[in-house]
Amino acid sequence: MYFLLSRLSLLLSLIIFSSALFSQTGVNFGRQDVNQLAPRLRVDGPSLAAYAHADIPAEYLSQMTDRTALRFADETARGAASILQSGRVYNGWQEMEDYVNKVLQNVLPEDLRGKEFVRAYVIKDGSPNAFMTPSGMFFINIGMIAEIESESSLAGIIGHEIAHYELRHSLEGFVRRESGAFDPGIFFNSRKAISSFSIENELDSDALAADHLQKAGYQVGGLADAFNVFKLQEDKRLLQLQDVWEIKETTHPNSTSRIEKINEIIAAQSAGEVRDRTEDEALFQKLKEEAKAEVLKYLLAGFAYQTCLEKAFAYHIFEPENPTFVYYAMEAIRRSCYLDATLWNKKFLADKYYDVVEVKGSKRKVPIEGHFFDRFRPEILSLTADDYQNIRAKFYWDGPPKFTTYEGAYQFFYRIGKLLKEPECELSNALSLSFDPAQRDKFLRAYLAYEDVRHRDFATALLEGEIFAQLKKRKLTMFHQFLPIIKHGVDDIVLWNPGEEARLQEALEQAVTSFPDRDFLYLGGLRKTNINDYLLLANLEGFSQQYLVARGEKTELHLLDPGYWEAMKRFGANRFEFVNCLYNDRAKGAFTAAVYQEISSLTFSDILGKPEEKGRYVKMFLSGIQISEEGPMKLRAYDGSDKLATKGTGYALLGALLQEKLEDLDKSVD
Repeated sequence: MYFLLSRLSLLLSLIIFSSALFSQTGVNFGRQDVNQLAPRLRVDGPSLAAYAHADIPAEYLSQMTDRTALRFADETARGAASILQSGRVYNGWQEMEDYVNKVLQNVLPEDLRGKEFVRAYVIKDGSPNAFMTPSGMFFINIGMIAEIESESSLAGIIGHEIAHYELRHSLEGFVRRESGAFDPGIFFNSRKAISSFSIENELDSDALAADHLQKAGYQVGGLADAFNVFKLQEDKRLLQLQDVWEIKETTHPNSTSRIEKINEIIAAQSAGEVRDRTEDEALFQKLKEEAKAEVLKYLLAGFAYQTCLEKAFAYHIFEPENPTFVYYAMEAIRRSCYLDATLWNKKFLADKYYDVVEVKGSKRKVPIEGHFFDRFRPEILSLTADDYQNIRAKFYWDGPPKFTTYEGAYQFFYRIGKLLKEPECELSNALSLSFDPAQRDKFLRAYLAYEDVRHRDFATALLEGEIFAQLKKRKLTMFHQFLPIIKHGVDDIVLWNPGEEARLQEALEQAVTSFPDRDFLYLGGLRKTNINDYLLLANLEGFSQQYLVARGEKTELHLLDPGYWEAMKRFGANRFEFVNCLYNDRAKGAFTAAVYQEISSLTFSDILGKPEEKGRYVKMFLSGIQISEEGPMKLRAYDGSDKLATKGTGYALLGALLQEKLEDLDKSVD
């Protein structure tokens, strides 16, 4: 039976893919961003804080103390600047940025035009989301652009976020919190009050956004279409919860009710009120298509394997000859199953979801008894029932199932990749057979036979048994963030004026290089000069901090992702260590705006350069990953706060503490 199904699958694949065998150019691994941070992203902190302060309307200033207004502006500026300089904003995709900003300008009300910091940015994040900072900066995830259907939908999202800014919802929430309006009491549910406030804000923004779209000449239905993206997410989430039938409204109203209200607004419009704007539909669709590879790239890099698989398969059934979607589906399965070998035999896309059935006149949710293909389940793929008619790979639902488990799916996708002559699918298959070196090597040789491959050096080293030998047995210790928080009265003031970073870098480097087998990298500096490597290392840092229980064979980093081995070879190490530091101190002085300004303008040199200081505490977090024949793949060392000595500069004491922590980390590994 299995042989017959395999032949059937192969024949179906041949029929469907034969027209594409000579037209595909290979997997699209997404954009390589510009490494140097663009000038528009290098926002001057004090200037942005001054702008945010000047932008506070008089009616709100009258409800705030001078100090509170300064703190709001300071926190607003710091939050926006940290996003802009995080490396996660697209730095060199000019066509995308220009297009989104053009739509923003179309929707922007007249009184907001010309504001210095009101502009749009696109974030390297595969999840569908968008937001606006209190300073007027609009951010939209690339995952949102890949989900929406038209320029009108994009305009709807932008219009909604602009409305939040116009109505000063963030500022109003800040003022209410400061005044104690959300404080808990004996008869007061603060969580409920915050939720009610947030939901009311969302509905007000929806109504104002509809007005903006109408005036700009966009179809107001675009706003409803945008909310449908969130409705599909909610429907999908409900199928993962057995005893929950409605997503509880916490910060946002139910998407279904929001869409209904938008439709009421549309119905109330007279024909004379609506004028159509000519939309650049061709450019929108081009950018949306380009966004798909970006979505899969960042979902996989962010270890969101299940979401990556669902999205890759959803893209695949509409473009079955596209090797990009086949590759990402394979890799999402392989990596998740590598971390948990029990997944191989579980139901493809069905093991975490429920079916809704009717039992004696009432609805119940039961685990999916059959398999994913016994009927079309659009919610799991964030699709609608109407999407089925546009699916090109309907063969998945026709006749006997082509596969039912993750293992079967992986094998089937590999055959498709083979037909498409995609070498990276060959490597993925080789890595899935790491438990069988003879079979693995067979497919490695097939991979290396291709002329153009992505991981040639890695595959050659693996084939020749030199994975460990080709890496230097050194440790690269990377200092990422130093976050100083000064307690003054009831305020925790986060300092963000780094000042003389070179002195901090020098002290830490001396501590690290006092070990003969360690090298030092100041990760914050890399973010300014090599964004692509910075993001790779930042993602690895996040992975090193995750709690992981691997079920199956011994987990090795290079088998999870060859790119990690290549990074270690490039940086000359077989262990990456990440260090982050939270510094706490206290400040004296009157609780005034002037003292707040004085404290918030302190630099690293001001707080770390003192030869003597009392009450200094530090939380130093260490985590790491390594590629080594012996020892664990992941390392972690954190044991709470350390009180620094009274005498000695902060620079010297931080260096000594780091040296001590690294010694402890070595002992824990050895």
